[in-house]
Amino acid sequence: MLLGLRGTGKTVLLNEIGKIAEEEGLLVSKVESPETVSLARLLYPEMRRVMRSLSGVEAAKNLAAQGLRGLRSFAAIFKIEVAGVEIGVEPEPEPGLADSGDLVA
Repeated sequence: MLLGLRGTGKTVLLNEIGKIAEEEGLLVSKVESPETVSLARLLYPEMRRVMRSLSGVEAAKNLAAQGLRGLRSFAAIFKIEVAGVEIGVEPEPEPGLADSGDLVA
């Protein structure tokens, strides 16, 4: 919370801090507080937005991780050999998730 007289640059400073935080991948919320509105009424919609954003990010991370585990399981059967050098994927298969190496199964 920044306090100071009108016109001293508080909003400019907060906007710059928010911009830097967003560039670093952080979620940023901005709530202005008029005297006639309760704090709970101001914070609830913004906190709800933030929580929904966080749940979406976490769900996407989990789905992406599961997809990568499935791809690793499937790709484990493929090996490439060039000039006597073999390249492959060491599996840590996810049981039941693309672990057969068969596209149909």
